[in-house]
Amino acid sequence: SAQRRLSLAHALRACGADEAQAEPAFEAFFSARNRVVFYDDALPALTRLAALLPLASLSNGNADLARIGIDAHFAVQVSAREAGVAKPDARIFAALCQRLLRARAGVARGRRSVAGCRRRARCRAAGGLAQPYGQ
Repeated sequence: SAQRRLSLAHALRACGADEAQAEPAFEAFFSARNRVVFYDDALPALTRLAALLPLASLSNGNADLARIGIDAHFAVQVSAREAGVAKPDARIFAALCQRLLRARAGVARGRRSVAGCRRRARCRAAGGLAQPYGQ
């Protein structure tokens, strides 16, 4: 987000435009970034999954789950910006695990899962704390 703001300000300055327009331009980008069109089964699936086990969101991106309207499905959220490191750095997985354990103490090992990243990198970075659901 900070890099995008700086890039917008630089582009505006290079064009002789008012740099003060960088923030409204970023807000337009960020608003569009958080306008998500879901697959038909995505929200019902999130609802069912959240009823079965605590869900966690771990992202290198800057999407805002509250603005998207799906934050209630997740027990915890951790972003790279917030953690100060990005996937596949083990520290971001550790931050997520700590937050998830605080939010949902007692989640059994077999009921933890990580989706959306490569298995080898995930398992190496998470130190084996996470595994595909049901294994």
